[in-house]
Amino acid sequence: MLIALDDFGAGHSDFDRVWRIRPDIVKLDRSLVTALAEDPARLRVITQTVSVLHEAEALVLMEGIETAREALLALESDVDLVQGFYFARPHPELDRRARHDDIVALHGELARFRAAQRQRQKNLLAPFQNAIGYAGVLLSAGRSLDEAARSFLALPGALVCFVLDESGFQVGPNLWVEDQRTAQGPAFSPLAQADGACWARRPYFKRALQSPGRVQVTRPYRTLGGKGMTVTVSYAFQQAQPHGEAESGWRVVCGDVSWGPGGVRHAEEPDAADPPPTFPAPLA
Repeated sequence: MLIALDDFGAGHSDFDRVWRIRPDIVKLDRSLVTALAEDPARLRVITQTVSVLHEAEALVLMEGIETAREALLALESDVDLVQGFYFARPHPELDRRARHDDIVALHGELARFRAAQRQRQKNLLAPFQNAIGYAGVLLSAGRSLDEAARSFLALPGALVCFVLDESGFQVGPNLWVEDQRTAQGPAFSPLAQADGACWARRPYFKRALQSPGRVQVTRPYRTLGGKGMTVTVSYAFQQAQPHGEAESGWRVVCGDVSWGPGGVRHAEEPDAADPPPTFPAPLA
């Protein structure tokens, strides 16, 4: 016998019940499918929900799939099972060949969808990757952050630039785009400057130190410094020192990019991505 929890995401069908009941199958409510089709930006939230349900040792079924678009989004969200009129009407027997060709074609469409999403993100973020890498090169030569970050902060969608030391502590204040610091609102004003804060656990710091000289890009996340979603680009470097002096240790220059409504993700896509950023090798 298998236990299934129905209508997850609606009413009282929540994670608390999943932990207590330990169902074999969790069925996502049709309302989640409808919301996802209307706003694909919710895909990451639903995908993470599916991941948590998998951690609870449950299979996940998305019900109410009625269109090819909904079927595509269901596959992208990593559910295990799908159910809906798009695939078949209710029937007492399982037809293993039902819409076989359509399902094969759907997986091909999923591959094209993923490739298009990756290319679009690459095109949108390439200018910021190039600008933060260039900032790192200038900083490694002893230039000030004001000068080094100028090209990054001039890009539409740029928010703020800052530098971390090799332990993840912020060195100096945030350098904001002029109108963005006040645009975040008074509720975030205590966090507008974070010099001395430790960001060592953040992916933009850890990945940059793991791959010096290569620009890193985070997934979208909610920033502490203001409203909306952010993507951070980062680059690890070492500053040049006068002859005979000890090296200063690693630094990581970071730049936040607006990724929510009104941000870069909703901007018109460039015709083609800039070439991959290449910079001088970091100082040894």
